[in-house]
Amino acid sequence: MHIKNNLQRILVGLLILMMLLACRLTDIPGMFEMPATSTPMILADCFRYFYLSAWHDLDGDSLWDASETSLAGVEFYISGNASVLSKYPCLSDEDGYCTIRTWTPGNCFAQDITITAVSPESYVPTTPTSITCSLTSVEFSCEAQFGFSASLKPITAPTFTPDPCTGWWCPVTGVVYAGTIHFSNELEGVTVTLDQTSFCSPTRGQHQTTTDSDGRFEFGDVFFHDTDRIQIQVESEGYESAQWDSKGSNCLFCSCFGSPLEIVLYAATGQ
Repeated sequence: MHIKNNLQRILVGLLILMMLLACRLTDIPGMFEMPATSTPMILADCFRYFYLSAWHDLDGDSLWDASETSLAGVEFYISGNASVLSKYPCLSDEDGYCTIRTWTPGNCFAQDITITAVSPESYVPTTPTSITCSLTSVEFSCEAQFGFSASLKPITAPTFTPDPCTGWWCPVTGVVYAGTIHFSNELEGVTVTLDQTSFCSPTRGQHQTTTDSDGRFEFGDVFFHDTDRIQIQVESEGYESAQWDSKGSNCLFCSCFGSPLEIVLYAATGQ
């Protein structure tokens, strides 16, 4: 009985001691406080979308009436500090719509993007052909509609001059061999085609030349921009076609900052 009483006293004493320690620990600053955390910084690129449409404005009142149909084949361009990721220039489809997707590095910022529509052949605009979208840093899309009416006589479509863009001028040269990398000889007199897709390069379009007696070709200076696509192709009767392709930022890397861009193509003998 005596031992049992002693054990009870010991257990009660331990319980009181634990309660006192718990109360004491709560007085220590920061003992049970959650550590402060900083707000995480989110780094992201800025993607924006421009939803464009065109219609056949039959009555010329600049309003898209329910009885008026969409218009396909209208070219749309944008002007502003952004790279185009979608097919460019954008052509309205059979429903009269097209979407231009742009990209800028880092977070979005307030910017003005101008949309320009080019009248299709035998049509005249009934709405302004240029609309400016003024986007804030939290706006990521813009919609614009353009009306056109049929013209009774051929008209000259307004030309669009893109904003100048930054890039590099680079001579494009190369050599064409018949055979493979292991066994080959120079191929003379074959047609070499350079096709450059760009929304602002002054050298965009298609260019052709032929190889000389050493199998070499040269296109002179080509202006490279980081949204361009460059394709060089060789076609010759009796040989399989050979092709070199580069797009996006690769066009800047391959421009070698002023040094000639040397391309080697092998046209295998056709079966």
